[in-house]
Amino acid sequence: MWRDPGEIIQAELPQFSFPLYLRAGTSDPQVFDEVILHRAYDFALPPDAGFIIDAGANVGVASIFFANRYAKAKLVAIEPASDNVAILHRNVDPYGRIEVKNAGLWHRVEPLRITNPAMDFWSLSVDACAPEESDFQGITIPDLLREYGMPMIDILKIDIEGSERQLLFQGETDWLRRVKLLIVELHGDLAAERFTEVVELLDRHGLSLVRGGTNCIFRRGEDSR
Repeated sequence: MWRDPGEIIQAELPQFSFPLYLRAGTSDPQVFDEVILHRAYDFALPPDAGFIIDAGANVGVASIFFANRYAKAKLVAIEPASDNVAILHRNVDPYGRIEVKNAGLWHRVEPLRITNPAMDFWSLSVDACAPEESDFQGITIPDLLREYGMPMIDILKIDIEGSERQLLFQGETDWLRRVKLLIVELHGDLAAERFTEVVELLDRHGLSLVRGGTNCIFRRGEDSR
């Protein structure tokens, strides 16, 4: 059926506790297909999870997938784009245990802005900027762990359109030792000629590659410290 761009589509699935809202004419339905219908993240997942971070949450499809998979988990959904955040709230607020942060996951706390606002909602990139140019703040994994009083992150999903470069290769990375399962979409040379560097970095922090491809999955071994 033809739909006007921006028209809200309501998806109700028996495995979901609440409806999911998507915007026609955007990448939302494609994300829904990948995450829910094709189960992009349903690989090597732990039987239980208590703390999950969804960085690059878009409209919350992955957050909702995890919330329904892990009924007692606390989730943090991080999304920089205000247009996405509005419908993200609509999707996740009924669960009562998914906290939305209008921010960008970054290697340090500083003002950030969207550098390609003309792009589709799921491919927006960010960079540091002067405070007066800022759309939102950069937040770090160590700060999130302190804020929520969590010793470990059971699942960390990162799809931040290239900002994983700064996250992994600028600043300190000891926080990686506090991640049990990492799902990360790599972009540019990190997904190609520098992929070995990524694997080696994560291996040094006790995370081993269990699946490559679009969404790489790294898991902490039982004997890793």
